[in-house]
Amino acid sequence: MVMDLLAYNTVANAADVNDLRIALGYDQVNLYGSSYGTRLALGVMRDFPEGVRSVVLDAPYGPEVDIYLDTPSSFDRALTVLTKECAADDACSAAYPDLRTVLFDTVDQLNESPASFEVIHPLTRESYTKLLDGDGLTELVFRSLYDTSMRPLLPQAIYDAGEETFTSFVPTAMSDILRQDIRSWGMYFSVLCNEEIPFSTWGEFEAVVADYPEFAGFFAGFEVGGLAYAVCPGWGAGQADARENEPVTSDIPTLIMTGEYDPIVPPGWGQRAAETLTNSYFFEYPGMGHGTSIGDCPRSMMLAFLDDPATAPDDACIAVLEIAPFVVPMEAADIELEPFTSEELAISGAVPMGWTEVQRGIFARASSAVDMAVLLLDVVPMSAEDFLDIVTEQYGLAERPESTGAREANDLTWSLYTFEVQGVSRDLALAESEGLTLIVILRSAPNERDVLYEAVFVPAVEALVPLE
Repeated sequence: MVMDLLAYNTVANAADVNDLRIALGYDQVNLYGSSYGTRLALGVMRDFPEGVRSVVLDAPYGPEVDIYLDTPSSFDRALTVLTKECAADDACSAAYPDLRTVLFDTVDQLNESPASFEVIHPLTRESYTKLLDGDGLTELVFRSLYDTSMRPLLPQAIYDAGEETFTSFVPTAMSDILRQDIRSWGMYFSVLCNEEIPFSTWGEFEAVVADYPEFAGFFAGFEVGGLAYAVCPGWGAGQADARENEPVTSDIPTLIMTGEYDPIVPPGWGQRAAETLTNSYFFEYPGMGHGTSIGDCPRSMMLAFLDDPATAPDDACIAVLEIAPFVVPMEAADIELEPFTSEELAISGAVPMGWTEVQRGIFARASSAVDMAVLLLDVVPMSAEDFLDIVTEQYGLAERPESTGAREANDLTWSLYTFEVQGVSRDLALAESEGLTLIVILRSAPNERDVLYEAVFVPAVEALVPLE
């Protein structure tokens, strides 16, 4: 089948959106777009304004900007925000001084001697070995800045990478595997080869990257960089009209939302779009990355705007927005335990104060969305040996864990085990009592394992007993 690549661009996509509106029988619609979706929403506003009631642009990417020539400076801006905020935070600056220097020293180190780590596909659960050089680490940092939940962990992740520990980057690497699978690369290159690459040159791009030499290797093969300049000349997507390089002018009510940490769509792009969207409201959300409407504050503002596009949404929540603190090494003295009793499980014991019971008997510290610290207390009607077989199968271990020792507490004899899954530590304790097996499992990041073992795992083992 021969495909007409000239049919895959924002002009054609906008016409499809309008045709869909007509087919569904709507006189007008509210448009929501994030990232490229904002470019498409702007195309609909420009070409079919009569069918649009209001628009939300989350991470606005307008036709007037040049994503290829601007992304190196956008990445540098977001990285500078991270390093300056860490330096201004006493705990972060003490734990992770000279963050930018450490990052690019590690980039050089990994470019000379690449490392690897294991990643599991988030859907298929297939395991992959990811080879990581320094430019690959730069990309992991770039993509982590997209994700608001990764921001608190990034200083620690960068320092850990210097020790060739990449556990903190596993969520980003898993998301990247999924992105590779679900993105339509044909559509991606058809759009950008048609309406971005024609308005810049490889020479201009090289000159821009020269101002950021630490990024040179990363951008040489990146899709928003050298890869596109290599692909587009033979892609056959055509060249867009000059208006695809000009700002959209409209008086349709528009909410513009940007994240302080966004490494590819800086807040300045949103301010620039607002200049020609004469009935717009612009907001920047501190501590947030690419796509802010998932957060409680921006989402509530978006819903208020959609209810009444003629009125600016109340932005009071921005001033009191809770920004997660940077994750820093913890001390055992920081942890206090409190009694825990479950009539349903028929057990009692102790759990860390402030940890949240997210499911029955499962307590998460959840200092950020990617916090790995979790404690499980449970009891099952089987032998410890049978439970070990289940653990081996569920975690995909090559062999059953060997006991690392035993512990006596409350007339119970506990067998102790330690193993890793994707670089994340699991400590397991099992004790049999009257045909049941009591279970304690602690999941922790390697750099916190020793502290959490002594301050959480051991006390939880010594306190757990069946209810009489």
